[in-house]
Amino acid sequence: MMLRITAMVFSLLLPLLAAAQNSPYGQPSQADMQNMMQQMQQMGVCMADVDQARLEELAREAQAFTDELKALCAAGDESAAVSRALEFSREMRAEPELQKLQECTRGMAQMMAQVMPVNPAAIESQAERGGICD
Repeated sequence: MMLRITAMVFSLLLPLLAAAQNSPYGQPSQADMQNMMQQMQQMGVCMADVDQARLEELAREAQAFTDELKALCAAGDESAAVSRALEFSREMRAEPELQKLQECTRGMAQMMAQVMPVNPAAIESQAERGGICD
């Protein structure tokens, strides 16, 4: 089980490491790469305590939510879509397994933010896209 989780974490993060190496912000140092590997190992250990069955259940709930949101938008009810999205967001923030997952990935997220800073133009572009149904 632990090996499966660690393999999953590595497979998810290896593309990020490759992107970091090709980042316009410069290549990460050897120390940065070693720190990232250490963070991934710690994250893998932490993730062993996360209920994988519950995460799979949450993924199904998220898909059902997405389908519901698409239906509300297709019906032209953006107000209901926004209300439902806010409700779903509150539910997910309160979910204990997602809180554990967030704690497990915190160190890696901080490391990646240092290696690959956020592009402010991308955030502005995302904000300009419009409402939830756009």
